[in-house]
Amino acid sequence: MIRSFSTITYLFEIKLRYKSSNIIIPISMALDNEYAYTTVAITSMMENSYANTKYDYYIMIPSDFSIKNQRKFLNLENIYKCSITFIDMKEQFKTAKTVRYLTTLAYYRLALPHLLPHINKFYILMVIH
Repeated sequence: MIRSFSTITYLFEIKLRYKSSNIIIPISMALDNEYAYTTVAITSMMENSYANTKYDYYIMIPSDFSIKNQRKFLNLENIYKCSITFIDMKEQFKTAKTVRYLTTLAYYRLALPHLLPHINKFYILMVIH
């Protein structure tokens, strides 16, 4: 089951915080092909954003993330005021020990400070089953 209510609530908190200023909000995500439906969450965020707010999405993906799924995300750039950057994690963390909630995608998030050292703060959008 997806905990979408808490995600939507959190997105509206972000929206309220940046209501009155021109700002770019960096958001990171860690996805594989099973989570490609996350475009729905991004679409909801963009539909409810202020005109003066731009979102920069940094999406960490494994090397087998399909071109079809990448296109789904990149199409959002043509519709909304956002940018999508894919970070190919290649085979990083493939051999890391995983358990139910400590997945390869969780390890990707731990690497964020090294992957995006030029960004002081960013939001992490997580989809939880």
